[in-house]
Amino acid sequence: MSLKDVSAKEALVEPKEQLLVEENKRQLDWLELLLNQLRPQDYSRSDAYSGASAISSHVRHVLNHYDLFLQACQLHTSQDTLNYEARTRNHPAEKNIDAAKYWLATIRKTMNSANLNEKKPLKLKECAGQVEVLSSVGREMAFLYSHTAHHLALIKQQAVQLGYELAESFGVHPSTLRAQANQKVQPIQAKGKACAR
Repeated sequence: MSLKDVSAKEALVEPKEQLLVEENKRQLDWLELLLNQLRPQDYSRSDAYSGASAISSHVRHVLNHYDLFLQACQLHTSQDTLNYEARTRNHPAEKNIDAAKYWLATIRKTMNSANLNEKKPLKLKECAGQVEVLSSVGREMAFLYSHTAHHLALIKQQAVQLGYELAESFGVHPSTLRAQANQKVQPIQAKGKACAR
C-alpha cells in the first residue's frame, strides 16, 4: 500500500477499546509508510524546504517523544516521571533511515506489549526539571498523537517538495478528519498542503 492509497475513511476507523492507543498507532502507521517510501538521500536532506529541519530531524523528534513516554510507563512505580526535555540529540536515526525504521519498530513492539492504563498518573517534568506537573498516561497519549500529526504535516510539505505523492489525510489531525466526515466537508485538495488543525 502506498501513502497515496490510504483514504480519509480508512484513517477514521475508530476502535471501541483503547482509542488513544489506536490513534497513536495510526500516526505511527503513517510514519512507517513514509519511511518505507523515502529514498535514503531524501531522508536527511535539509535543503528541500527552505529554513526547515530535515525530515530525519522531525522523525527523530517524534520517536524520542514516544521512547521517553514508553520508558516512563514501564517504570512500574505508583507515579512515574516523564521528561520530554531529556530527548537524545544526534541519535543515529537522525542521519540513517534504517536506524529510524529499527527504532520505530522497537517503539511499536513496546507499545503493543505495554499495559497502557490511561488513568495511571504520571509526573511531567518541564523547564529543565524545575517544574513538575501532574498528568496521566491517557493525557500524554492524547498529546503524542496530536504532536505526531503536527510533525507529519511538516514532513508532508518537505516530501511533496521532493516529489513524493502523499494521501490527502497524511498529516491531518484525526479530529479534523472526523469533522470532515461528520460535516461531509471535502478534504483539503491543494496538492502538498497539510494541516494539523
